[in-house]
Amino acid sequence: MRAAVATLVLLAILVVGHAQRYQCKGETFRLRKPWSMLTATERARHIAAVGDAMSAGYHHRFVEMHTEPQSECEAHGCMFIYWHRKFLLGYENMLRSLKPEYACLTLPYWDYATLSSSFVSGMRRTRGHNVLIGPARFLNSSARHVVQQAEIDLMHRIYFKCVVADTVPGRVPVLSDSAKRSESDTRIWRSCVRYNETTIRSTDPVLMLAGQYNQVKIDVHNPSSPLYEFFKDLPRAYYKTATFLQSAGSSTNPSYVDRCVDRPRLACEVTEQSFLDYMSNVAGERGWSHDHLIAQVEALVCIHHHECLGGCADYSDEFKATFHPMGPPRCKVVVDRWKNGQLHIRVKNWRAILARFFPCAHDAAIANA
Repeated sequence: MRAAVATLVLLAILVVGHAQRYQCKGETFRLRKPWSMLTATERARHIAAVGDAMSAGYHHRFVEMHTEPQSECEAHGCMFIYWHRKFLLGYENMLRSLKPEYACLTLPYWDYATLSSSFVSGMRRTRGHNVLIGPARFLNSSARHVVQQAEIDLMHRIYFKCVVADTVPGRVPVLSDSAKRSESDTRIWRSCVRYNETTIRSTDPVLMLAGQYNQVKIDVHNPSSPLYEFFKDLPRAYYKTATFLQSAGSSTNPSYVDRCVDRPRLACEVTEQSFLDYMSNVAGERGWSHDHLIAQVEALVCIHHHECLGGCADYSDEFKATFHPMGPPRCKVVVDRWKNGQLHIRVKNWRAILARFFPCAHDAAIANA
């Protein structure tokens, strides 16, 4: 039995030690799509690639890096977005290296915004982060982290393009190399300390160490690292990840002109926006403050969730033990306050109004309550 285990470990090490790149022909930039919009073939390919990465030993190497104390400290502090951006591209490079059919593979992401609108509109069921069993429970499960982090990375890219970069329309690149290095621009930089209590600077290298437990950890840019092949072409300094990572054959720097544009809205998004417009008009007529409007909208959405979408319950004891949340889910708190008479809905016939925008199975009974 021990010999068999040793053989499997040796095979994994040998596979890890011989990374090979496959070129994605005709690719000018990498296009990541939401998981919900992948075809059945694309989903199967992604799952197969991650499975192959696990079998080859690479996936575990990324898990080691994600949980290595010094690296993890930088990854989950003020450098969260920049550290994980590089992590994602390295992981993507790794998947692409496994087989020719994975050469053009890109990481999918969770489209939280659309999924949320769909859920409120009754079109979809999801518990999001509140996964009680399975691999999503633990920090050292990079299989789910890469999809989640891809969405966070996307949100930051949208922010950078539409807020930071648009301050100088039509200029390519919008920020010079020296501008990105500047630590005085709070839109793109926050300083904090690393594992050894020294301050992380914009020009410091992104710290990514990988290695087995109780053995020497090796930086991914060291040629002796089993992950070197996937990171060797990526920039090292943090400030270089403020915009798109540029590396040989991995990504391009798109034009910053006219890039923040409207797209056709989904039906669930149109409904959600119509509801917000209605509530804004009510607030204007009644002279509500912005904070009061937000509180009323939140209360209505939470009550709808409670009465039409399965209820607003507290986290299970198992979930609390795993994630240590600071309190119950927000909607649970809001609904409890409403039930206890601590919060009041200041909209006449609010149940009928909710039913107009977000109908549920028992609307007739609710509207007549």
